[in-house]
Amino acid sequence: MGEFIKSQNIWITPAITIVLTIVMKIAAKPDSITITYKDWLDFGFDISISAIICLIAAVKNDTGVWLIVLSFFLMILITVIVNRTGWDRTQREKKLIGIIIPDIMGVFILAIVMLYNGGVIK
Repeated sequence: MGEFIKSQNIWITPAITIVLTIVMKIAAKPDSITITYKDWLDFGFDISISAIICLIAAVKNDTGVWLIVLSFFLMILITVIVNRTGWDRTQREKKLIGIIIPDIMGVFILAIVMLYNGGVIK
């Protein structure tokens, strides 16, 4: 079992991160607040951090270091975009665009990390 987890770490780590994030959101909300579809879709930053952790654990050369730096810059850029456009400040609620953009970024970073760890990107 340990060998399977070790060989499949690139997708198991982000999957566990997403599941734990959803569980924490459910546990942290009071009973009076219901969980909406936005809570289920909001996993972009979590998967990005998991992908970067997988990348840090598997850095083989300078390309890996540059991918880490570029991933951090991409996350900072997306954070600024979401902060400016992804919130409805009057209702203090996240807009759908503020959820979808980080999700796309997270999947993109995860795909790049999978390609790097798989040897396609050298």
